[in-house]
Amino acid sequence: MDRMLPRCTPEEAGIASKTLENLLDALEDTGTEMHGLMIARHGKVCAEGWWAPYAPNLVHGDQSLTKTYTITALGLLHDEGKLELEEKLVDIFPQYMPEVISENLQAMTVRNLMSFGSGVEQMVSIADADWLRRFFALPVTNPPGSSFFYSGVCTAVGGAIVRERTGMGLIAYLTPRLFDKIGIDASHIKTIYTGDGLEYGGGGFFTTTEDNLRLMLLYARGGLWDGERVLSGEWCREVTSKQIDTASEAAGNPGVTDNFMGYGLQCWMCKPHGAYRADGAMGQFAIVVPTSDLVISINETADQSKLQHQKVLDTIWTQLLPHVTDEPLPPNPDACAHLTTRLRSLCLPRPLFTAVSSLASTVSGKTYQLAENSAILLPAATFMAYGLENRGIRDFSLVFSDADTALLHWTQKDAKLNCRIGLSGNDAVNQGRYGPAGLKWLHASGGWESPDTFCFRLRMVESCFSKTVRIRFEAKGCMFIIEAPVANPGEPVGTMEIPGVRI
Repeated sequence: MDRMLPRCTPEEAGIASKTLENLLDALEDTGTEMHGLMIARHGKVCAEGWWAPYAPNLVHGDQSLTKTYTITALGLLHDEGKLELEEKLVDIFPQYMPEVISENLQAMTVRNLMSFGSGVEQMVSIADADWLRRFFALPVTNPPGSSFFYSGVCTAVGGAIVRERTGMGLIAYLTPRLFDKIGIDASHIKTIYTGDGLEYGGGGFFTTTEDNLRLMLLYARGGLWDGERVLSGEWCREVTSKQIDTASEAAGNPGVTDNFMGYGLQCWMCKPHGAYRADGAMGQFAIVVPTSDLVISINETADQSKLQHQKVLDTIWTQLLPHVTDEPLPPNPDACAHLTTRLRSLCLPRPLFTAVSSLASTVSGKTYQLAENSAILLPAATFMAYGLENRGIRDFSLVFSDADTALLHWTQKDAKLNCRIGLSGNDAVNQGRYGPAGLKWLHASGGWESPDTFCFRLRMVESCFSKTVRIRFEAKGCMFIIEAPVANPGEPVGTMEIPGVRI
């Protein structure tokens, strides 16, 4: 099988290159930090670009977009005759049921669970080794199917169904049945795990922008890939059809108007007629618009408190969809070349620093002990690597060995860590194995914001997450200031200021 998706010009796809230039302008004007964009029309990629340092072959945290991979695994299980949507959870997991099974728990089906109509309105920690038993011990407050409650734990239970019926984890199960067939290289996928060792199907996958495009191309084609039946058309229709009303989102997520349109099976309905999307926090989107035969895959860091993720969807609806034509457009080589050049040179803006301060030689190599704190320095893509038990930065030192690079050493509770920081306007690229998903690339760049303040940014480029740190040096101490541009999971929102003394 040819793993390369076919390409075409925007005009061949019925979209003017100028329309896509305007779309890029509008997306950047939403305030979101764009990372990757791919657009396919009639199954051919007509536009693709990544904002450096993000790149096409880098995996990126999916967050809840992972859920659509999990429901696909359940669909394959269904197509093999090993699962039905109306099966009861009490019959699938009798060993995890409480001693007293309520009427509502007795009634809960796979369909209820995967449409977020389980009736359970509480969460448990998936880091707990006994999370499944704890989930089924929760009160089933509402009759299953009667109300919507968004819960990654419900999706994790879906992943556990795959393990229960096959003895396999999600990646092992999906690789020959899905990934190999639609051209996804499973070896590059990274995952976060639940406490009992299962890939977290509710939000733990790291895949590429193109992987997510391919997944939703499969749904757009009704489960067919290159003429081969990969997933049944019946399952595709169930996933992408409204299963439950989501009016409650108006109270929980006011302003996110695309969330008010209903929910399928681990898939959101959208405002344009018939459109649906796989959706992860901070704007990880893989959108299908059947009326235009469009599939759009986006990775970004959207600030949800500012509704940037909804602004991005609205931008797609208003700046792209109305300008898609039924027939190809006349070739426009100049406009197409200009667009191609722009797409190949996208880059996130870089802050301006000076690499020189007379203070550098004074503070270089000195250790500063920080006041007691609950901070974690690495961006939160390392989820669960430095959990509650590892909070607290004890001390740090900066070594300015040359004009191009500084070396940061710090103690995260008891762990000794370090990273290089680029000072010349470029990122220093640190290669390691960060967090339970084994993320590989930590980028860092910085410089002197003022004669007494050194500023640097840490970015996990396989994720949405970054942090900016300002160290304001004083006569015998410092102020260590950590800022996260968006909420990092498990950490307080906003700026954390920690005083320190030189020792």
